Amino acid sequence: MSTIESVIAGTEPPTAPSRLQSGIYVKKPGRCYRLVLLDVRAGTPRDKAASAIERMWATLLELRRGIVHELKPSRPTDPSMKAEVAQLTCLLGLGASLFDKYPAMKRPPQVQALGPQPFPSLRWVPEDERRPGEADLAVQLIAETDLAVDRALVELCMLMDVSSPLELVTFHGGFNRRDDGRSWLGFHDGLNNIEPAQRAAVVTAVGGNPPWMNGGSYMGMLRLDLDLRTWRGLSREHQETIIGRDKLSGCPLERIDPPLNPVVASGCPVLGPGSRPAQFLNPSAPRAQQTLLRESHIHRANPNRGEPGRRDSNRILRQGYEFVEMLESGRLRLGLNFVSFQSDLSSLTNILVTPGWLGNANFGGPADARPGAPAPVRDLVRVIAGGYYAVPPDAMPFPGANAF
Repeated sequence: MSTIESVIAGTEPPTAPSRLQSGIYVKKPGRCYRLVLLDVRAGTPRDKAASAIERMWATLLELRRGIVHELKPSRPTDPSMKAEVAQLTCLLGLGASLFDKYPAMKRPPQVQALGPQPFPSLRWVPEDERRPGEADLAVQLIAETDLAVDRALVELCMLMDVSSPLELVTFHGGFNRRDDGRSWLGFHDGLNNIEPAQRAAVVTAVGGNPPWMNGGSYMGMLRLDLDLRTWRGLSREHQETIIGRDKLSGCPLERIDPPLNPVVASGCPVLGPGSRPAQFLNPSAPRAQQTLLRESHIHRANPNRGEPGRRDSNRILRQGYEFVEMLESGRLRLGLNFVSFQSDLSSLTNILVTPGWLGNANFGGPADARPGAPAPVRDLVRVIAGGYYAVPPDAMPFPGANAF
């Protein structure tokens, strides 16, 4: 049963079974995240690659049942061993380079390499700080504990000896659902997203291009560096103007009075984010004269700007996983694994390239310096790694097997 089926069961009217892979969430995802990037070794025949992926997927399915290959009983007197799975989910994505490697495979047109400067206002970190984000295969592992996702990562690596058609490129880790419910920016996280009842329609691919993707989804992943020193150098009022919310309560702003006085929406309860009505989670666009508020992050990226079902609605389901790591230079780097699922990758790229959305702002706030507005903040976030992936519908012997 997919994640969407298991969440909907018993709480929604009967619907057609979802074919989405586990790891695409209607509600909150697990706390621990690993994205494992793999390549197929050069010169591997396509059928050999498929066999290696099948073996890898079988290992992951066993782990989801608590079966670790190393602990399988091998003697008549051995006890049955089960590992703690901690709600492990596994998802398989197919990257642009896989279709470059096997031109006979039908490529989804939107699964392409990012290129040197894919987004006008979102730049790469320096070359020596970048990390791989594109590979033939992406395996997303999510669970409630680090042990569950790291065990799955280790078991995958144990399959990849010198004779294996698959090789590890890298992996990216992260965590979700901080105890204080806030992001590194200090604001409540996870407030602005698609309503649960609409999510399956937003993320599910339809249209038969190619046919084997019907019922699947598309994943975008951007590992983002956050300049926390610059952010903390801004006044609270400046931060709230960029975000569009009150920093302490998480309530959306109703207006911004001159010179820079954010005013919280009336009637918003000062409670935890899960206790607020929908109009305070995803507020409607502010009045036309409130240009500065319209330029805030929550209105530039607000899912309510697009109507469900429209191909140009730019609606995406986002899943965020923060991280912290040490660079070789000794600098502490922290940021966000921005993961989104959508029926069409153009929904994500449109958000990141269109002026008025995030095409002319790095994160939020005014795009240009002007009287009465705070100075624009450039390069608050930068891209460390990123990639686009086709996420075929759940199937046996592995998702996307019929593409091979």
